[in-house]
Amino acid sequence: MKRKNYWLFLPLYIGLLYVTKIYFPVIYKILMAIGELCLLIVIITVLYYLIRHLIIRITYKEK
Repeated sequence: MKRKNYWLFLPLYIGLLYVTKIYFPVIYKILMAIGELCLLIVIITVLYYLIRHLIIRITYKEK
């Protein structure tokens, strides 16, 4: 399964934020909220995998 490259959407998203900040402040706030939510999901996912990895390593060392 090929992994999609989500980093390509980042400059596009920043450009969209820049345009909406000037012309549509309400849409800008909504986009910022969506961006913060995505960032929170990414951080939680990374922490989950790190903790899971550490737990797996600790349990294997005990055996």
